Amino acid sequence: MQNYVDDSIKEKLERIWTDKTPDHLDPDVKRYWRWLGLIIINIYLIPLLFIPILFIYSAGLCIITYILIMGVSGLLLYLYTNILYETYTFLLADDMVLIEKGVIWRRKNAIPYSRVQNVNITHNPLERILGIATVHIHTAGMGMAYAEGKVSGIPFPDELSEIILRKVRMYKYGEGLEDEYLGEDIDRFLFKFREYLMTKSK
Repeated sequence: MQNYVDDSIKEKLERIWTDKTPDHLDPDVKRYWRWLGLIIINIYLIPLLFIPILFIYSAGLCIITYILIMGVSGLLLYLYTNILYETYTFLLADDMVLIEKGVIWRRKNAIPYSRVQNVNITHNPLERILGIATVHIHTAGMGMAYAEGKVSGIPFPDELSEIILRKVRMYKYGEGLEDEYLGEDIDRFLFKFREYLMTKSK
């Protein structure tokens, strides 16, 4: 579900997105998206095509059809995930998390820390193999069943989650208002994250 931004803060958001540099995800997330896409294709699409061909024609035609489908699907997934990766960014602003993504339709999602109810981390078997995880941000409006925002492809999910939760406690309950180390911890996390991305790009 899209998070519609009130007109009163649109100018502020545009200024944040312009003045600050958002961060991309771990490049390994592209491999995760591709593998997941191929698994979904094998589970749902292939049986629908194979069953009629197998009974009407031959096993050889099934194999050829499978190779063609997987080849075309692999190429399309490669192109799509490269574009999605370039458009998928997140930014830890002073009072909100900003997430932008989208291939055909670009969506900017602004999640104020004051509205965040919980932050949880998931990493399925594929993500564990690649050493990444997804951070889900839940708000009061969406409840726990649906995350209003999620940041995929994070190699240090616990640190990101803790930073967001510290911001939440600060804005909702006034905890840590004098926490002079929070800004340093955010800068330390971003430096570590960006250094990690640089090693992956070499």
